[in-house]
Amino acid sequence: VSKNLYANSTFVGVGVSNSPYLLEVANNALAMNVSGNFYVNSTNVGIGARNPLGNAWLEINKSLNLNGMITGVNISAINTNTGRGNSTGLEIYSQGEADSGLIYGGKFMAKSKGLMTTAANPIYGVYANATIGSGVGSVYGVYAAATNGTTSYGIYATTSGTSTNSYGIYATATAGTTNYAGYFDGDVEIVNGVLAPAGTLRFGTTSSSGLYE
Repeated sequence: VSKNLYANSTFVGVGVSNSPYLLEVANNALAMNVSGNFYVNSTNVGIGARNPLGNAWLEINKSLNLNGMITGVNISAINTNTGRGNSTGLEIYSQGEADSGLIYGGKFMAKSKGLMTTAANPIYGVYANATIGSGVGSVYGVYAAATNGTTSYGIYATTSGTSTNSYGIYATATAGTTNYAGYFDGDVEIVNGVLAPAGTLRFGTTSSSGLYE
């Protein structure tokens, strides 16, 4: 068609002749712009990011002045198999060489830019919710496993800063036949004392001899 656009009865190439693809755009610093939302350059893809750069193959940037919820990525995976089919909404795999630095399977950050004036709008670094429609089965809001480390932590939680009250882990359990805010199958070590002014800490048994007061 021109010296930069090539087309035959099946394939189209922009800056590429004899393309084996339905559409191929030549490697270029500004290769593609679709509706001002989808950008491709020589190394990266951007959605809402005009100049996707850096070490992210895909950069997504959504900035709106909206009185409501903004969602950067919305993923839905629905398995309609009535047997035992599995569903994974998002699967991420990360690998690094030995001693190459930090390796994150997933890294999430949430931040309020301005001054928060009400406690009714909390900030969640990770919000997880799992439920079962009906019947029986185990449900895990968060399931974590760690193996083969010199020291392994299934869950490692820390809090810092100028909070009025800080809880490394805060757990509640209600409305069940039996309710445990914490259940430990193994040794438990508590460092720097136990503060339980409103109740009792129970060890080992359900008898009165198993109480620590």
